[in-house]
Amino acid sequence: PGKAFAEIFAGMKAMPRTMRRLSLVQFFSWLGLFCMWIYFTPAIARGVFGGTPGSPEYQRGVEWGGVCFATYNGVAFAVAFILIALAQRGVPAKTLHRVGLLCAGAGLLTVGIWPKPELILISMVGVGIGWATILSMPYALLSNAIPPAKMGFYMGLFNFFIVLPQILAATLLGPAVKHLLGGHAVAAVVIGGGCMVLAAVALSWVPEEKTAA
Repeated sequence: PGKAFAEIFAGMKAMPRTMRRLSLVQFFSWLGLFCMWIYFTPAIARGVFGGTPGSPEYQRGVEWGGVCFATYNGVAFAVAFILIALAQRGVPAKTLHRVGLLCAGAGLLTVGIWPKPELILISMVGVGIGWATILSMPYALLSNAIPPAKMGFYMGLFNFFIVLPQILAATLLGPAVKHLLGGHAVAAVVIGGGCMVLAAVALSWVPEEKTAA
């Protein structure tokens, strides 16, 4: 185990510049996703439906949360085909990813402003666009920046920047919402939107380059 950890840390220190900067984008985008996945349903169950845990209103909010999640996944499925077409037409992956992250950020930032549950579906369209790019564009950018001989190692290492925000959200987000945000779940969702915007800003520092083998 010690040798494996040493190899991982050595690989992190030797990451190509594009990967190093892209890892920051990956960190913020997935932190935003975990904020949504953990707190979206209680946010709308309380904030939009006015329910408390165990009440019929809260249960309707939970059910509507499922509808919202199905909506963004359906949008992501459709957008994936559009991304392929745009990429084939020469639209840069970096541009596609930036648009997706900004759409997701706008979607999460607006969750708390809609007075009716149906309007939240508008937010979910933005989240779906972002979800489609998060699942594809970072890897397209990364594949052009790392040596083919080390593709497997660096792709595996890149996934560490999905795990790290997951650990952070699981350990620190709960206490932060309880003690710093007054228990308001919608505030955590809005923070998730802010993380998406930060990811889009960080993407500006990611160069598009081809690394030699």
